[in-house]
Amino acid sequence: MEQFTGYAKYGNTSTPWAGDANGYDPDAVRINLDTLPEALGQLDFRIGAQAMDNGGHYGPPQFTPWASQGGGASGLATDDNGRDPDKYRLFLETRSWPSSVTLTDFRLSVTAVDHGVPGVAAVTPWASQGGGRTTWAVDSNSYDFDGIVIGLEVQ
Repeated sequence: MEQFTGYAKYGNTSTPWAGDANGYDPDAVRINLDTLPEALGQLDFRIGAQAMDNGGHYGPPQFTPWASQGGGASGLATDDNGRDPDKYRLFLETRSWPSSVTLTDFRLSVTAVDHGVPGVAAVTPWASQGGGRTTWAVDSNSYDFDGIVIGLEVQ
């Protein structure tokens, strides 16, 4: 079930937990970018992800570096045993822009990882192009990945 964070201009926010139709070990994941760079104003931001299994086995949230730091990849978001989480949620954290460098554009990515092997990253269109959804990200066998890595690419 698709879930959304609030808009960045309203501050820190997270999605509700999201999973596939049966709520058990999803096989694919995608994310959606719905903004334009100028909508951020003077806000810096980073994206995070957290995984959960069996309704209570949580992994720690994993965050990308801040946009003002050049973005980058999060750590692996997985549950407490590192194997086949059932659901995920995303975080959007904001703060005042701390740098004289200006954000021109950005996009997000998601990569499914299984047994330490990353699949192919699925990437949103650039924010200046209106953003949009990634394709479905899957691991090498398209079955029960162990976690995800979120990416933030900035210009």
